[in-house]
Amino acid sequence: MAIRRKEITMRKIMVLGGGAWGTAISNLLANNLSQNIYLWALEREIVREINEKNENSKFLPDINLSKKVIAVHSYEKIESDRIFIAAPSQYIYNLIKNLYTLNQKRSFTAEITFILCSKGIDIKRKALLSNLIKEIYPKSKVLVLSGPTFAKTLAQKKPTAATLAFKEKKIGIEVSKMLCNDYFKIYTTRDVIGVQINGTLKNVLALAAGITEGSDLGENARAAIITRGIQEIVRVVVSLGGKKETVFGLSGLGDLVLTATDNQSRNRQLGLKIAELNDVSKALESVGKLAEGYKTSQALDRSKQINSENYPIMHEIIEILLRSRKPSEALTRLLSRELRLE
Repeated sequence: MAIRRKEITMRKIMVLGGGAWGTAISNLLANNLSQNIYLWALEREIVREINEKNENSKFLPDINLSKKVIAVHSYEKIESDRIFIAAPSQYIYNLIKNLYTLNQKRSFTAEITFILCSKGIDIKRKALLSNLIKEIYPKSKVLVLSGPTFAKTLAQKKPTAATLAFKEKKIGIEVSKMLCNDYFKIYTTRDVIGVQINGTLKNVLALAAGITEGSDLGENARAAIITRGIQEIVRVVVSLGGKKETVFGLSGLGDLVLTATDNQSRNRQLGLKIAELNDVSKALESVGKLAEGYKTSQALDRSKQINSENYPIMHEIIEILLRSRKPSEALTRLLSRELRLE
């Protein structure tokens, strides 16, 4: 089923989140489509800089943005039925709730399609982000965009591939066509659950890889952490109704390899700092608290489902982050586990 470009350009498109990823997605859409893309940002200085200078020097420096990216601090005047979400995961519930309240006041009743570009889970509500949106907007369509995608690399128009998960084919094709071009390739799946869990748990394992590398245990140990960590993700995905094969695609293995090995990864950097400083609080202060792996570890701990038998790597990371276990002790415990068949 083909969706023509002119059908797409009739939609008013908004991106929630003025960070690196939200800005990169906005610029991609503006370059692909003939219409303005409205980018909501919390910081007024970012809104001003984007609109006056066509750049976001704080989060996406050295990138010249399309003039069709229109930044806004309030979305009161924008009635959008295609909304990309690129805000930190812990803020998404309130953002969507506020949007719902606003739409009710102005009697905007169009069916909204949300495209989740954020990775993580809501700690307070112990919920997948797609479930939060459906709780507020039961009739909405929720798609998930995820994969090995650093914002700066995409904004530089370097070859990038990602997974788009959706339930309904027509809207999936439409959004794919909005995103695809000669440097950004979309692969599709119906596994909305698996793609979200992949994007969430890979951050925890990237932390583990960073701690391993920072502890000077070598590349062999890091490769082992990544490989065995994938098996832990498989167990979680399957237990929650996702598909095993999704874990070995772009949103799982692809994203984990990138996040666990590249210096642009905040989660890897946090792991390196934890190993260097031997102090989680100081590492968080140094790297910043936007590393989603830390928040995800809190949510996993609250779930009471991550045990040392079936999820040894994630269990030890939780012990390091939340219970002050020394990285060297945790790694020793992992290496001293009983032998088992693969």
